[in-house]
Amino acid sequence: MRPKQRHLRFKHGAKGMTVVLRDQDQCVIKVCQLSHSGKFTLPLSKGQFNALTTGAFYVTTLVAHQPATTVKYTVAG
Repeated sequence: MRPKQRHLRFKHGAKGMTVVLRDQDQCVIKVCQLSHSGKFTLPLSKGQFNALTTGAFYVTTLVAHQPATTVKYTVAG
């Protein structure tokens, strides 16, 4: 999370990758498909931001012909 902004920044994105954001209850908050490789930023609404910062949240990346990868993040502060 960027300080005082509702943006999530990631590195090493691949073209065609699907990114799924889930809250601590595994409810889907946002789904995004990348159109280019490299760094990318996901803007969040106030409701999405509040849902993700109440506890841990999960980021799942889906790439064709590779297994899904899920990473758990917690927001400090």
